Amino acid sequence: WGEVEGELYAATVAGGPAAGFTARYDFGFLETLLTAYFKGGLLVLDTFNRFLDGSGRPPYFTREFYHR
Repeated sequence: WGEVEGELYAATVAGGPAAGFTARYDFGFLETLLTAYFKGGLLVLDTFNRFLDGSGRPPYFTREFYHR
């Protein structure tokens, strides 16, 4: 997908180490917001996808789980 700027998020408003991040990708015809965080030993990766090409396809969501 390539390299893009990401944004880190702490677990609480008090700050602390990063607990998750987001990154946004623009493929021209599709925009994807990627979010990731750790939960119970799993890396949870969500994508929120929106078509920009006028095709009428609805936005969609995916979720993947990764375990070491």
